[in-house]
Amino acid sequence: MLKELAATLASRDALAQIFKSAKINLSFFGMGLEISGVPPITDVEVALQRMLEALKKKGRRVLIEIDEVTNTQTVREFVSAFQIFIRHDLPVFLLMTGLYENIYELQNAKTLNFLYRAPKIALGPLNIGAIASNYATIFQKNREEAMQMAALTDGYSFAFQTLGYLTWNADGDYVSVMVCQMILLHQELRGNSE
Repeated sequence: MLKELAATLASRDALAQIFKSAKINLSFFGMGLEISGVPPITDVEVALQRMLEALKKKGRRVLIEIDEVTNTQTVREFVSAFQIFIRHDLPVFLLMTGLYENIYELQNAKTLNFLYRAPKIALGPLNIGAIASNYATIFQKNREEAMQMAALTDGYSFAFQTLGYLTWNADGDYVSVMVCQMILLHQELRGNSE
């Protein structure tokens, strides 16, 4: 993840010019930012710290977004490096989304307890009326049908997306989608009981 961040920053033309001016040689990582006469940086955290320092001098900030975060070694290493960047007052911000239990597990990792102090926003379910309005528009459903569809999602964004996707593939027939899903669930439950 750290290399991906460095590569993403280095690939932006405007930012690459800032890094070249700051004499940050990223050729070791194969990122194409080679500065003659300047030894390449061989540690990605050092490279990112130097990159962020250069951006800070130019008044730039970086927002990192991680969707569906889980407690993996890679994520822990990334968040640990982020903590160091914050400690050095670098202009970097992190927005992570994910299931409550995954974020809880990550913040309880021994070296990442600084996440307890990080601001968190717990999001509730989506507005059923807004979901129904969306379904009514996309699938040309009347209000009653759209509300029935929206109620099936229980306000979960994933269910909203999934039902919409499956209904789209079924030419707007959400009832057939639900019947197919019930049959699949029944078969799965039957298979598990045997």
